[in-house]
Amino acid sequence: MLLFAAAFTHGMAVYHVSLSLVKDDNATKPIPRPTALTQLSQTVLLPSFMAARWACPMEKASVSWVDIGPDLCLSFLLKKETAVKTVLGVINLPLYGVSEDDNGAYSLTVLASTVLSASVDNSIHR
Repeated sequence: MLLFAAAFTHGMAVYHVSLSLVKDDNATKPIPRPTALTQLSQTVLLPSFMAARWACPMEKASVSWVDIGPDLCLSFLLKKETAVKTVLGVINLPLYGVSEDDNGAYSLTVLASTVLSASVDNSIHR
């Protein structure tokens, strides 16, 4: 399984990435793999594997994978005004053969969260 995580100002998404195939609605033969000459309109769109929305829009957001064992863990760095929030979460994948939750999407459980706030004091203390 190859997963791609992306963070946006309004939320995040995780995609199951594989080599896309070229669309051909009238195909009776196997669909060819895309090449450098393939147009974007000919490729198959990848739906998100999992998505979450922040409680409020952020100025900046980034995500990275964290290796802390067999679970799929993500680390988020969210910035809004003078505060920075770090979040460590895990994607809840069902056991093989068990379907996902009722919404048809997987969920993210927050393991830890910390807010760092910068004061706007420019004075130098000696």
